[in-house]
Amino acid sequence: MAWAIDTTTRRPVYVGQIPKERTGLLCNCQCPACGATLQAVNAGEKPQPGKHAPFFRHHTGQQGPSCKFRVAELAALDLLANRGEIVIPAPRRTAVRAGVSGFLYHAEQQGAQVVERIIERRNVSNAEVLLTLESGRQVVLVLRGHENVGEYGSVFAVISVQVDDPEVALLSPAEILERSQLTPEWVRLLKHQDDAVLQRAADDEARRHALECLDIDPAELNLPEGATRKQASESLLHWAIKNALLEVGSLRTPEHREALTLREADGTPHSTEFVFPSTRLVVRESVGERAFDGYRPDIHCLAHDTAGRLGTFALHVEVAVTSKVTRTKLELIERDGTACIELDVGRFSSGGRTTLTSLRQLVSEDVSCKAWLFHPQLSALRDQALAQLRAACNAAERAKRLAKADAQRLRQEREEEERQRLALVEEQRQATRRRLQSLRGLAKDAVAQELRRVLECRWEQQPEVSSDGTTWNRGEFELAAADVWHTAALNATITEPAGVAWRLSRISKAACAGEPLHYAETVPDPDSLRSWAGLLHLAIEVSGVSIAAGEEQAYSRGAQRVMDSLRAGESTYVRQTHLDELLAAMYPELGDVFAQSLGTGRYVDEVDAERRLRQEVERAADDALALAQREAELLACRAQSVGQGWIWKPLNMTPSAERAVSNLSLMTRPAAPRTELVALVRAAWDARQAGAPFGAWFTARSYASPQDVDEARVALETAFLIESKLNSIRIETPRPHRARSRVMR
Repeated sequence: MAWAIDTTTRRPVYVGQIPKERTGLLCNCQCPACGATLQAVNAGEKPQPGKHAPFFRHHTGQQGPSCKFRVAELAALDLLANRGEIVIPAPRRTAVRAGVSGFLYHAEQQGAQVVERIIERRNVSNAEVLLTLESGRQVVLVLRGHENVGEYGSVFAVISVQVDDPEVALLSPAEILERSQLTPEWVRLLKHQDDAVLQRAADDEARRHALECLDIDPAELNLPEGATRKQASESLLHWAIKNALLEVGSLRTPEHREALTLREADGTPHSTEFVFPSTRLVVRESVGERAFDGYRPDIHCLAHDTAGRLGTFALHVEVAVTSKVTRTKLELIERDGTACIELDVGRFSSGGRTTLTSLRQLVSEDVSCKAWLFHPQLSALRDQALAQLRAACNAAERAKRLAKADAQRLRQEREEEERQRLALVEEQRQATRRRLQSLRGLAKDAVAQELRRVLECRWEQQPEVSSDGTTWNRGEFELAAADVWHTAALNATITEPAGVAWRLSRISKAACAGEPLHYAETVPDPDSLRSWAGLLHLAIEVSGVSIAAGEEQAYSRGAQRVMDSLRAGESTYVRQTHLDELLAAMYPELGDVFAQSLGTGRYVDEVDAERRLRQEVERAADDALALAQREAELLACRAQSVGQGWIWKPLNMTPSAERAVSNLSLMTRPAAPRTELVALVRAAWDARQAGAPFGAWFTARSYASPQDVDEARVALETAFLIESKLNSIRIETPRPHRARSRVMR
């Protein structure tokens, strides 16, 4: 230990301060923990290598575990008390308040830190030092402080010094002062003269937190006692909203939109919408639960419209917590003519608890939680809108009655017009029936000739007169002709100018009169006429009509393109033949045109059939040629295979050609005639005798089929003239290996 207590002065002593002459028991020191007598070892000696530095030790007994802790605390207390100034930490007080909901609200208040010069020190005991500061305040430093600080009277502060590091007992004063600060590591403020004030402030702040969250006992706000939790909560919310109205002094009203619907006698609906605009109201004289005749509103106040539209008026504010205003209560409010706004508490907050601060903002600015229940001007607007809507319904009903009368009159007029039309049609039908009497007994071709005559009159804008002098109305004769021809084809293609019949008439008239034909007018563009262009060019060609001067090149180009296409069997300019019989009867001079198949789909089919036939013939010839080539290749391959796989037998095997021919008798059912086989064998014997290679000789001969090749090989083999190369190799293979293998076994 480096510290002890001087027995005479009762002050802490550092071993480095004891002179050499007071070594041992002369140091007059004792242990501050156990009170035992101490010896000063190496007192006054300077630290040297291999030698202990000065220290205290117990004269008798052993140093206890608490001795060094007590010495460390005593040293720290003495040095802190002897500093020139002291820093008193800022006092803190905390408070916890439980809300009605059970939620705990925490608050903390902190005072000011004090730094003052120490002017007087007085040791109260070994563990206590009383410091007097420059301001006159007194501070107590307590070793191992305790909570019972009342005995210190009105001191400014009580500070506990508690050092839990025993190594401090070995430090010098300079080292302790360097490390010793009034921090929570060593010191703790036990008492401060501002504790009571700070505690009250912390309690008030915790209460404000609970009140801000509307989590306070309603009894503290002079609200009704003895109510249930639900009633108390509603009363608290009413108080909070009233308090918010009193504090903010204004609120923004919502826009009121209401749709009205009335129905006519037949059930047709008419709708309109009127709007009560949003505005800001300045409220004053707010009171809660004021009794009126038959009802008691939550809050009653006077309101003034800042926009000047509503003026100053009495206003009820109803707070809907769990239930809204009943119809009975609303009727009483409407009876008194007092404006009323309802605040729906359920829409105040969707994210958690509503606070007083947010409640003030909601009451003042939020319009989504408010709704007009009644206002005299709102009722007047509704009545005005209903009156306008009723007037619109009445006007619509009158308009429907007038429209119904007009429709009835118009229907009668149309019925009369229809009767007159039917009478006229019947009259025309009778006239037509009389005219049709002239067509009875005529052949179909004669009717077609009469149709041509009537149409040519129409095209020349002349009265439509038939050959018997009968005048026809427009369209009558083609109806009659359609009955005779039993066709519905008498459409614009036949009857109208620029149709095919009109163009054929121009060609026929030019040919009969020997006049040149205006090609550009008759056939303006072959591609635009398409199917009829072929018929018209055939008619020009068959009739032999001349072409007007200057149009020969155009005709030549058009005729070549069209006629080449028709003769090639293309369908570009092919006509439909459903009108051929009628047109041939109308224009018998062009009968050759309709008699031939050129220009019809039948001709296209014929050309296509001929084309397909030629293609099939060509394909068959190609297939036959390919087959012949494949057979020739197969035959050559078969002959080459025999020539490569067989060789001549030795000359001594068949010494004469007659001997080889006689061997042919061994063949079973030869396919080739015997004369041919004999000639083959004699030719082979001669070639072998002449030294010709078998392969070259065999492949040089001609064969009719692969079967002939096989037949020739069999004949030569039977005549004992050739043998397989494999047999020749097997015969020439030496045999000593087999004998050696038996010896080895």
